[in-house]
Amino acid sequence: MKRYQLLSLLLVAAGTSFGQAPAERYRDDLFTGSDTITLQYGNNINYLGKSEDLLLDVHRPAGDSTKQRAAICFVHGGGFRNGHRNDPAIMDFCGKLARKGYVVISIDYRLGQASDSDAELSASIVRAIQDLDAAIRFVKANAQSLGIDSNLVFISGASAGGMTVLCKAYMKIDSTANRLGVFSERDLDGSTNTLVNTSSVQGVYSMWGALFDTAWITPADVPVACAHSIDDTTIPYISGFNKRNGNYLLYGSFSINQRAVNIGLPTALHSFNSGKHDLGLKVAPYKDTTLQLMSDFFYNIIKEKSKTQRTFYKIKTPCAASYMVKNDPGKRKLILATKEEQSVPGSDAACAGTITQTAALWPQDTVSKTSVFLH
Repeated sequence: MKRYQLLSLLLVAAGTSFGQAPAERYRDDLFTGSDTITLQYGNNINYLGKSEDLLLDVHRPAGDSTKQRAAICFVHGGGFRNGHRNDPAIMDFCGKLARKGYVVISIDYRLGQASDSDAELSASIVRAIQDLDAAIRFVKANAQSLGIDSNLVFISGASAGGMTVLCKAYMKIDSTANRLGVFSERDLDGSTNTLVNTSSVQGVYSMWGALFDTAWITPADVPVACAHSIDDTTIPYISGFNKRNGNYLLYGSFSINQRAVNIGLPTALHSFNSGKHDLGLKVAPYKDTTLQLMSDFFYNIIKEKSKTQRTFYKIKTPCAASYMVKNDPGKRKLILATKEEQSVPGSDAACAGTITQTAALWPQDTVSKTSVFLH
C-alpha cells in the first residue's frame, strides 16, 4: 500500500513539474484577497469654482511581502460628469488585479460640466488629465511606503477614463490639442499637487476609450492595448461622434490599434461582438476576459523590460578587470569590464566603474565572487 501511495505522490509531483507552467506574478492569481486603503493625493478647483479634495484607493495583494511591485492607475468612466473610484464593479475589478500581484490605484478626479459646449467638454477632459498626472506623481513619491516600483507604473481606464489615459499618454501639442485648450505640457501638468516626480508610464490599456487624433501616437510612445464593443454607440469603435457632442470627431479602439500596427508600436485589440458600452467591466464572463487581457498585456511589457533593463552600479574590486552587475532581482553576475568602463569620469579609484551593457549583451564569463565588493 505504501508503494502505491509513494507512486501517486511522485506522479502528482511530476505532473506539477512537467504538466503545468508555474504561476507567475502579474499573469496568474497568486493571492486570495486584497487590502484597500484610501489616501488624498491632491486638491484643486472644480468646474463650480470650489476647492475639491481628491482621493484614491490603493488595492494591494493581501499578505504580499514583495517591496517593489508594478502599479496600475485606473480611471473610472461616467462622461466626465459622473462616476466614482469605488463603484462596486471597479472595486471588484481592481481587487482581482491585485490578486495577480499588482498594486492598483483607483482615482477620483474632478467631474462636471456647466453645459454641453465644446469649451466645457474640453475643460473637463483637461481637468481629468491633470488629476491623473497628479495621482501618478503621488504614487511615485510614495512608492516605498506603497511597495511600488516607480519604473513599472501603467494606466488604464474605462469610457471617459479610457479617453483620459489615452490623451494623457499620447497627446501632442498641436492644433488639435490647442482646440482642447492645451498649448503646453504645463497645461496638462496642472496644480492638483506640486510633487516633482514625473508622471511617465510604461503602458496603456484603454477600455472603450478614444482619441481626438491617432497621429498623436508615435513609434517612440509606450505600448497601447484596447478593448471595445464593435457596435458601441456611446464611444465609436472605429470613428465618429459622442452622442453628447457632434463637433469633436473621436477615433476609437480599432483606429488606435491600426495606427499602432502601422507604425510598429506594440499593441493589442479585443473586440466584443456587442453594442453594450461597458460590457467588459460589468458583465460576466466578459469582465474576466478584459481583466486577463489587461494582465497579460502588462505582464508581457514587464517581461520584455526585464530582458533589456540597464542597471548602473559603481563598485570597487581588488582586480580592475572585475565588476559586478545586477541581472535579475536577487541574482548577481560578474563580468569583465572594458578599458573604457575602467576610466569612468568621477570614479574614486582605478578599480571603480559603471556597467552600461544591457542584460541581453552581458558576457557569460565570470570571476570569483570573493574578488568583488560593492562600493
